[in-house]
Amino acid sequence: MEQRFCGPEHVSAIIPVKDDPDGLARTLACLCRMVPISRPKAVIVVDDGSNDGGEGSRAVLERVDSGLFDLQLETLPVNRGPAAARNAGAARSLSDWLWFLDAGVSPSLGYLQFITSAGSNPAVAWTGPVEAEDTGPYSAYYRAQRVLSPPVDDRRMLTSVVTTSVVVARTAFFAIDGFDERFQRPAWEDIDFGLRLRAHGRINWLSSLIVRHAFQESESDFRARFERYGAGMWVFGDKWNCDMEPWPVTARTDDPFHHELAKVQYEATFKGWARNQAQQGPRGAGYEPK
Repeated sequence: MEQRFCGPEHVSAIIPVKDDPDGLARTLACLCRMVPISRPKAVIVVDDGSNDGGEGSRAVLERVDSGLFDLQLETLPVNRGPAAARNAGAARSLSDWLWFLDAGVSPSLGYLQFITSAGSNPAVAWTGPVEAEDTGPYSAYYRAQRVLSPPVDDRRMLTSVVTTSVVVARTAFFAIDGFDERFQRPAWEDIDFGLRLRAHGRINWLSSLIVRHAFQESESDFRARFERYGAGMWVFGDKWNCDMEPWPVTARTDDPFHHELAKVQYEATFKGWARNQAQQGPRGAGYEPK
């Protein structure tokens, strides 16, 4: 199932987006600035039921130089979640490699070129570090806690991925039936995907595959993010039949604000997990593994 990466001309970037034309514009602008030897052949944007019917996403695409890559837009009539949106984009792609990107992120301009240089090492996927943009105290906390770092085992080998930015072999993607659409919110669907993907081969990690993520500097967004993560943890635990009840968080930096945010992180994560548990019933009830 592992394959050698053979260049950006065999890559389709897939970007799910909902109600975020500014974030989409940011990511597309970054792809446009890439030199040809690092630019994907195609870019597929999947508008996941935005409240404006996808008009904001369409307007962003109309401002992009269509001569740089094959630019496509698919508009889903209702919001189905990023797992379903990524699957819809993958179904449209004809490329050997699928580059999943979140709207709003900025990958390094040589991202695909770096994989090409190391592509003699077969893999089912390639990924790298996610860095929080330096926008304020909340982003400093995300960086210190390494919130978006992919999980590793005791040998420092990747055991899963985060879909902020990951390049996946098409054959491996469809061998595991893509993302599990029962994860209807952006939380833990990528960990589930990566664990199933890892069973088919190596996930290669390169320090040069940097993608920058801009977080909002507000407590309301911080709480909403971790409530969403908590809800995803419940779905993950239900599917994998494991206890995912959130555990207290320890700040990695000895700073009063970081200690306070660690408490808020735990409270919000537990709230999201408990709400899902109350709505869905006991873990494992009527939920068959995929």
